[in-house]
Amino acid sequence: MSGRCCGRRIGCVLAMVWAALWLAASAGGAPLRAGEPKALPLEVAWDLPLPQPVVRSWVSPQVPELVFFQLAGTHEIHCVELQTGVTRWVSEPLPGAAEGDPFVQRQLLPGQREREVIVDDRLYVIIQDVLHCFDVATGQRIWRLELPFSASTGAVFAGPTEGSARGFIGDWTGKIQVVGLHQPLTAQQKKFPFIAWQMPTAGIVRAAPVEREQLIYASDTAGFVRCYRLERSLVWERDLGGAIDGGVTVRQRVVYAGTAANAVVALDAMSGEQLGKLHLRGAVRRRPFWFPGDGDRLYVWVDNPDPRIGGLTAILAQADTIARADASKFAVPVQRMGVLWQVGSVDALIGATPLHLYLTERRTRRVIQVHRGSGEIQSTFSAQDLLPEEQTIQGVVSHQHGFAPSIPVIAYSRQGWVRCWRAYGFIPTPEQERQGITSRAALSAERAPTSSATP
Repeated sequence: MSGRCCGRRIGCVLAMVWAALWLAASAGGAPLRAGEPKALPLEVAWDLPLPQPVVRSWVSPQVPELVFFQLAGTHEIHCVELQTGVTRWVSEPLPGAAEGDPFVQRQLLPGQREREVIVDDRLYVIIQDVLHCFDVATGQRIWRLELPFSASTGAVFAGPTEGSARGFIGDWTGKIQVVGLHQPLTAQQKKFPFIAWQMPTAGIVRAAPVEREQLIYASDTAGFVRCYRLERSLVWERDLGGAIDGGVTVRQRVVYAGTAANAVVALDAMSGEQLGKLHLRGAVRRRPFWFPGDGDRLYVWVDNPDPRIGGLTAILAQADTIARADASKFAVPVQRMGVLWQVGSVDALIGATPLHLYLTERRTRRVIQVHRGSGEIQSTFSAQDLLPEEQTIQGVVSHQHGFAPSIPVIAYSRQGWVRCWRAYGFIPTPEQERQGITSRAALSAERAPTSSATP
């Protein structure tokens, strides 16, 4: 009797298994095995277990081959190679989490041999109003400076040499504070950082300044954009008529800034003259960004409670000129700007390919794949799908700058697990896709010179 019952139970179990397989096949695919990742438009590049959860993460445009994680507890910084997931170094324990945006300065110094160049990268982090300088190659701390003010931004350093380098930091009292590094004159003296100079601003500098060609561009909540030289000199300033909370970005010789007055303004980087202005349907409270090789597209975050409006807006910003009535005078340079597309309810850039952007959606913690050319949403999935099933999503590394055409997606869990995703193979740009170039062979054929027939 017991054998018959056992046989019936086995038969029922087999029938249920075959039914599940048949339903999965009719739905368009085989069922996932336990622990098998769901099908995503990206592939796993590497995994990295960390000893503690992540409290801060960033990628610096100056060293895009590295990603930095600051952990809970000891607040030590882990420097990881973006391509392989190998940990390059771990810093000493630190007193707290980084404040503002950490910054990496890359200096190219002459070596002792002819034509020898030494790459010297420094990481600057502010923690509890103390500025720390680390060697990016080894993770060793070089120096620290207790700031005599409360910093409102991270430090941005510029300068061709160590002695001429200056670090620009926002101050909550409405100033730009500048840090220098004293160079010893004798062997008995030591290097030490100091406050080189300061300059008042009309409002509070809430976003880190931007450096381009040894010039510093800073903005404040009073709506001013200012251009500084390294040695206490104001080149120009311009009032944009609305608070600038997110800072500016510089592309070629144009400075772009978004304002709380629902506008994006383009300025000449050398003179500060206004080249163009585009009114939007919400305030721009974050830094605009762009990608190298992405044509004339500029991206801005629009703040609006309407989920159909608030989100990411792509703008076409093209340089043009207007001829003067007097032909003997130079034409007037302008920036012609117009909206290409917009995607609502997104709040962060977490990855990119030459064809797509990967954005996160507010409240729902979903990842959206957006076509760069059209703004069409081509795929959505949960951020939890970026990690193994036994891990709980805590966050995804987000980016303020489009520092490369392809940016991998990096997620980390509450248990300290990090997983990196990237797209492999040839991926066309929107322009190449329109031309039908969808493979490396087609790209090579397009670039190959046409042979003329011999008469």
